[in-house]
Amino acid sequence: MDEKKSKLFADLIKQGKEDALEIASAVIDHFLADLKSSDYTDELLEIGMDYDRFGEPDKALSMYFKAEKRALAVGDKYCLGTIYSNIGVVYNNTKEYNKALDFYRKALDYFEITNNAHELGILHNNLGYVYKNILKHKEAVENYLKSIRYLKVVDDKFSMLASYYNLAEVFAKFDEYESAIEYIDECIRLGKEVNSPTLQDDLKYRDSLVLKYKRSKGELIVESPKENKKVEKEEEEEKSKKWSWRWRKK
Repeated sequence: MDEKKSKLFADLIKQGKEDALEIASAVIDHFLADLKSSDYTDELLEIGMDYDRFGEPDKALSMYFKAEKRALAVGDKYCLGTIYSNIGVVYNNTKEYNKALDFYRKALDYFEITNNAHELGILHNNLGYVYKNILKHKEAVENYLKSIRYLKVVDDKFSMLASYYNLAEVFAKFDEYESAIEYIDECIRLGKEVNSPTLQDDLKYRDSLVLKYKRSKGELIVESPKENKKVEKEEEEEKSKKWSWRWRKK
């Protein structure tokens, strides 16, 4: 790996926003000397991801579209899939869901060509998340299930957590709590295996689903104010939880 690129990754971990972006920009200048280098696209992707993480979507998109031009010039289909996926994530985060769908579908075309199960698994989860937000729940479920099938091929248990959680959330919206509990149980089972940092939140969400299930069956005829507040609080936490992924070119 190029010495400057190695330094970039080390500094991105150690330093804050402005310093990291300044270093990354310097590395791009270094790679501009050789426009045939695929690493030039890598650096644009890295900077775009930094901007996205730091809440600057316009700057992130600017980097991604520059990376798109470079990838198109060299015919890098895998990289184009990655770029379009990350653009989709930006639009998802800004709640421009139709644009997110457009770019996720573009990414899907390229990832199907490269036939990479891991990328297809993550992408279908992200597609499901968008469909859920535009209230196309059938399409959301279909994509979450596809995500799980692809991720099982590569045994990526950590990424499967998102799809199982999201499935539980969709079924809960239709008051199908038994199915929701089945999916959150699978999420919890995998979470224990991979030591997931969200495990405690997932356990709390399961508790809220059980309360809703009992209430729907008339098993909680008299609910205390404390129980009601617990359900309401966890409903708010559920709404605030996001499961979409950006990723770098490998």
